[in-house]
Amino acid sequence: MAAAALALAAALLLSRSRLSLAGRGWVRLARLMAAAPLLTLAAPPLAFAAGLYVIARALGITDFVAMPALALVNAMMALPFVHRLVDPPMALAQERYGRLADNLGLTGWARLRLVEWPLLAPSAAAAFALAMALSLGDLGVVALFGSQSLVTLPALLYAKLGSYRVAEADGIAALLAGLVLVLFLVAGRFGGRYARRE
Repeated sequence: MAAAALALAAALLLSRSRLSLAGRGWVRLARLMAAAPLLTLAAPPLAFAAGLYVIARALGITDFVAMPALALVNAMMALPFVHRLVDPPMALAQERYGRLADNLGLTGWARLRLVEWPLLAPSAAAAFALAMALSLGDLGVVALFGSQSLVTLPALLYAKLGSYRVAEADGIAALLAGLVLVLFLVAGRFGGRYARRE
C-alpha cells in the first residue's frame, strides 16, 4: 500500500508541476517533466534495488532499509503507468477550472480536493489499484532484501513451488488473484461513485 500511495503522490506532483510550467510558458521544460516518469523504464528498478542492496550491505543496515527499499522500488516500477492514468484528467481539470481556481486563489491541498479530485478520482482509484497489483506481484526486491522478517506472497509462492508443495502454492496463487480482483472491484466502485456525480 505504501508503494501505491507513493507512486500516486509522485504522479500527481509531476502532473501538477508539468501543468504549472506549461501555464507559465515554459513548454520545453513541461515536456521534459512529462517524460520524467519514463526514466524509471530506462533505468530498471531492479538495478536500482541492487545498488541499494550493495550500499546497505556495506553499511550493515540491510534489515533496516529492506521495507523502505521495497516500497520505493515498487513505486518507481509503477510510476510510469500511474502517471499515464492520472495526467489526462489532471490536464482536463486545469483546462476547465484552472483559471477560476487561480482567480479564487486555490492552491495545494484545497485545489486538489475541490477542483481536481472530482475529475481525477476514477483514474486515481484505477492507478492506485494497478500500483498495488504490481507491488503485490513483485519478486525482484524481495529476492535481494528478503529475510525471515520480510516475506511477501510471491516469495512464499516461489518457495512453495521450489519445494514441490504444489497444493500450498495453488492456495497462495489463488489468494494473490483474489486480492487483485478485490482491489480492482473496490477501485471501480470508488471511481464509479465519482463518475456518476459528473
